[in-house]
Order: sequence, then C-alpha cells, then structure tokens
Amino acid sequence: MEYRLKRQVTISSVFFLIVFGVLGFWIFSQRDVQSCFDGKLNQGEERIDCGGSCAPCSELYLEDLEVITSGVMPFNGTYDAYAQVQNKNSQHGTGALFYAFKFYDQNGNFISEKRGKSHILAGQTRYIIESNLSIDNVPKSVKFEVEAVPWSKQERSNIKLPIFSKKFESTVSAGYASSAQVTGVLENQTDYSFVKVELIAVLLGMDNNFISISKTEVDNLRAGERRDFVVPWFSEVKEKTVANVYIEATTNVFDDSNILR
Repeated sequence: MEYRLKRQVTISSVFFLIVFGVLGFWIFSQRDVQSCFDGKLNQGEERIDCGGSCAPCSELYLEDLEVITSGVMPFNGTYDAYAQVQNKNSQHGTGALFYAFKFYDQNGNFISEKRGKSHILAGQTRYIIESNLSIDNVPKSVKFEVEAVPWSKQERSNIKLPIFSKKFESTVSAGYASSAQVTGVLENQTDYSFVKVELIAVLLGMDNNFISISKTEVDNLRAGERRDFVVPWFSEVKEKTVANVYIEATTNVFDDSNILR
C-alpha cells in the first residue's frame, strides 16, 4: 500500500510539473517583448523602433525636402526665378533633385514652366535658381515643385566651402564683359577636390527684398585651395539699391565624376 501511494504521488507530481511547465512557457511566449522591431513606441524610443537604445531615427525616417521661399523677378527684359530649399536629413542627400518652376499670370492661369536637375547635401539649406528666362506673358507668381526625392546616404561628409572678402561692384572696369559683379575668395576646406563648384549670389535691398540673382562655376578646385571668383551680371544694377549680398557655394558630392582624382 505504501509503495502504491508513493507511486501515485510521483506520477501526480510529474503530471503537475508538465502542466505548469507548458503553462509557463505559453505565458512567457505571449508576453509583450520590447524590441527595436516590435512596431511600438516603447523603451525610450524617439519614434517607433528608432532612437533611444535603437538605431538613430535619421537612419530610418527621412524628411521631405522643405521649400522655404520661392519667387520670380523681372530683370531688364527677362526673369529670374529662385527657390530656397532645406534638407533636414542629417545623413542623407541626393544628387538627383528634379524640380520645376511653374509660372502663373495675375489671374492664376498657368503660363509656362522651367525644369531642371540639381543636388542637395545632408543638412543643407541652399538656393536653386534659373536666370535670364524669356517668358511670353508677364508672370505674377511662381510655384516651385520637386519630384519624389531619391535620398541616399552621404558618404562624403564634412563639406566646407566658405567664402571670404565678398564685394559687390556696380561699375566694372573696361575690358570686362559684365556690367556688375560680385567678387570674393572661395576656399575648399575639405579632403576632396572637385571638378565643379557652383556659386550663387543674391543681391538684397534695404528690407532684404530680392533685387537680382546670378550664378557662376569654379572649375577644378583642389582640396585646401583658395580661388578668386567673379559672379557676373550682364545688365546694369544700381549700387545704391544693393544693401547686402548673400553668396553660397555648393557641389555635387554624389556624382563620382565630380571628384578629381
């Protein structure tokens, strides 16, 4: 009798161990496991499954390109169109920024458009311009549009192209093709040499209103090199109307053919 009782107790104990083991495993498997791939905002994440102890959000979520301002200006029989855009992505940019300036008359009717392609670097704010445009009807407004941006991780970083000693001259000495110009010194403070660097100059009035805009290119700028430059205007610009000059330099680091070897 004692042996039979011990045997029953042993069998019962094993049975309950199995039942509780299975039940415990099921409960464990059903618990809310926090991870960087659970599709939930938890464990101190900034956004779902990024930030905090997970990968930075900048590597997973890419911001749209922001258009800060745009406009169109008459200038001696032609028109200049401009747009200032901002890339808020700190690690991504693009060398394939397709855009369109769309022009409208005073009644809001579409007149024409000017399409182009440019680039924008990671974290960059820059101007995109189209100068000396011939437009049949008088444009009263412009809309700047971009196609879906193919963002790419920017491997070439720390791009610094500062400008020194900028100066506006409304009267250019004889022998120069331009009627007015902005001069200065461009320095390449990067580890790369570039086939082409684009310079954009904006002339501003007393109230920071746009007067005119122009651009030029500097070719074959070596790493560490300083280069004098001239941004020309081929129509008269009255010096007394110009209160300030904004100028920026940019280059397409996503284009391998733009990197000098």
